[in-house]
Amino acid sequence: GTFSQSALDAFQRQAFVVFEKDQGRWPQDPQPDGYPMGYEISAEEKITLACDQVKAVSPTTDCYMYTESDWARTQYNLGNDLNNLENSDPSDSPQGIELYCGGEYAYTWDNVTCKGCNPEEDLNYYYRAYDFRNETTRTMWVNRVVDNMGPGKSIDGVFVDGNRDAWSSSVTSLCSKDEANAWSEGLNESMWLLRKNCDESNSDNGCTIISNYDTQEALTMSDGGMLEKFGCSTKNIAQLVELGQDGYLAQVHGQSIKNEDEFSAALACFLVGANKYSYFGVGQGWEGYDEDSVMTTWIEDWPEYSRPLGEPQGDATITVSGDNDQTTTYFRTFATGTTVFVNLTTTSSSTLINENENNIPELSSSSSTEPEESDYLISSSSQENIVCINWSDGSTTGNGCV
Repeated sequence: GTFSQSALDAFQRQAFVVFEKDQGRWPQDPQPDGYPMGYEISAEEKITLACDQVKAVSPTTDCYMYTESDWARTQYNLGNDLNNLENSDPSDSPQGIELYCGGEYAYTWDNVTCKGCNPEEDLNYYYRAYDFRNETTRTMWVNRVVDNMGPGKSIDGVFVDGNRDAWSSSVTSLCSKDEANAWSEGLNESMWLLRKNCDESNSDNGCTIISNYDTQEALTMSDGGMLEKFGCSTKNIAQLVELGQDGYLAQVHGQSIKNEDEFSAALACFLVGANKYSYFGVGQGWEGYDEDSVMTTWIEDWPEYSRPLGEPQGDATITVSGDNDQTTTYFRTFATGTTVFVNLTTTSSSTLINENENNIPELSSSSSTEPEESDYLISSSSQENIVCINWSDGSTTGNGCV
């Protein structure tokens, strides 16, 4: 339904918000507050209405539309329009609007959103894939965003989901190598067209494009990338630092945070790697069918968000020790006197499996036993984190605070 005052208060505190494909879809029953968007109304309209509500209370908060580069989801008018064009030939021959390879369409059923219903009978959650080799598809894909931008409109930019390394995608699994390469080239061209038209449509305020994931290809025409499912790890911290050093926006999602310890660890690791355009949020996924509880998790006002921080006083100091069991320690100070300590210990282990005898002896990481030719050495590692944020107001956050 219409956003509550507490939700609007949460949005006002943000530099930007992104509204997902299922914004305003659930629950399907009529809303008591007269919410004007029925279930059948398109995602473009519902996201626009959501952004209108945000802008009404906070004109300086940017509002971005979620889009995707894989499946032409029918929550959007775009997905339905592409389906209609693809099906426009009475002979049922492929029109090249949606991806057709190996004698069939690339498609998926969105059974997660459907929550156990029969998609064919109840809800049309059958998605085909965009065919970015087609100029019409590329133009319509870009216009979905830019037609909802400009003077007097509330959408300031776009989040693009589905981007992967080298513009690859699982949707091309039925295609030949040449077909898949052509599709990837088409997606690259689409992203550049989005960059150009997005900037032109929002020339007064600028246009922001965020890519998921933050691949090198996508960052060439994007303003930043998402670190999805961000955890307290040396890899995630390094990714965050690299984005900041290169001047990119970093949208950090501490996704599926279930308790205070997980929140504390994710926040501490974010703070040791954050830069000027780094943003942090936590939540429980992206669907909204359970009485909008998912959105509620993303806008929860954790007490730490109001603690005194200030600008970082330089980069975090990093100390690495150990060989097989490696410990990485980070320490960072902020202008208010707040300090952040993160200690990450990675423990390595190996298992030797003999394919002839099927025995599985355990080996320590320091074992000097040499495997035979018929043996397989399987390595694994686990990580323990100890974190502490000492806020300058005297409060603390983390499992390592004394």
